[in-house]
Formats: sequence, C-alpha cells, structure tokens
Amino acid sequence: MPIIKEDNGNIYDGNIKDGVYNGYGKLIIFDNNNNYKIYEGDFKNGKLNGNGKLIISDGTIFIGNFINNEYDNGKLSVKINNNKYNEYNIVNGIIQHTNLYSSKNNNTNIYYLNYVI
Repeated sequence: MPIIKEDNGNIYDGNIKDGVYNGYGKLIIFDNNNNYKIYEGDFKNGKLNGNGKLIISDGTIFIGNFINNEYDNGKLSVKINNNKYNEYNIVNGIIQHTNLYSSKNNNTNIYYLNYVI
C-alpha cells in the first residue's frame, strides 16, 4: 500500500483502485488552523464508506459505520470540556439518545441521561 501526501498536506495510507481510495486505509486531514481529522477504516470510491473510526482534534470521536462520508450507525463522543463528553448513539444517521460521562485518572464515571432527541 502506498503512502500518499496530497498537495494540501493530507496523508493517505491504504488501498487505491482506479486512482481513488478504495478498501481499507488511514486518512489524516489537516486544515489551515492546525486542526486535524484522522479516519481509519473502509473507503469506497474515495469516500468514507463502511466501518471506521474518526478522531477530530477537538476531541470528537465517532466509531461505527459511514455512508458517503456521513455518520450512519455507531457511537459519537463529543468533548464538552476538559474530561467531560456527551455520547450519542447514531442510528440510520439520526441521534437516538445521549449519555454524559466524565473521566478522571483513567477511571470512568458514567452518568446516564437517557432520552430521545
């Protein structure tokens, strides 16, 4: 598998078919503000399609299934401050409910706020 550094600074390491990302790979995307997104998982026709993990520099993490670069089914954790996150279940691209949890000293305390958004 070749490692590709694009003109915009993005880096891809994975399978390519017909000149686009296809199959399993890892893509690191940078923007002009030193922010980044790291995706590792399945690609189809150059887009996030299938199972994968997306990590964003603001602390957001999505683990699950993607369809055409969009969340489909899985868990979305959004960092709201230091060690606190909102966790969302995504089903068919729709947020189902959230859990608020915090993490201290590698221990996780979970506070459930189950409701449908």
